[in-house]
Amino acid sequence: MGHRPMYSSSDATGYNLADGPWWADVEAVLIKYSVDLCLWGHVHNAEVTCPLHNGNCVEAERPGDYDAPVHVVLGNGGQSIAGFPYLVPIWSLWRFAEYGFSTIEVEGATRLRMNFFSDCQER
Repeated sequence: MGHRPMYSSSDATGYNLADGPWWADVEAVLIKYSVDLCLWGHVHNAEVTCPLHNGNCVEAERPGDYDAPVHVVLGNGGQSIAGFPYLVPIWSLWRFAEYGFSTIEVEGATRLRMNFFSDCQER
């Protein structure tokens, strides 16, 4: 978990080296230790990426092998909602610019399920 997201497509933050020129070093550690999920805040919306390494979607060589971390921004419970630009980066799989909250359910030893809720219904 971290505060400022490594990846966010909200309002031109993208791969935010201005806020973290060390992101490449952090990402190397995430990959080295096979981190599957990174949870971030700061940006006031919600977003889910594909497994990412160096700004590119990554697929495992074989089913069940490690690929890269999925990055999730969980900031839509915040003070004000940040919008998204019209263009969607290929690595951004889901974006939600409304107030809400999220839950994570553990399903056995190898699976997590994230649920995103708007302020009035599940999305």
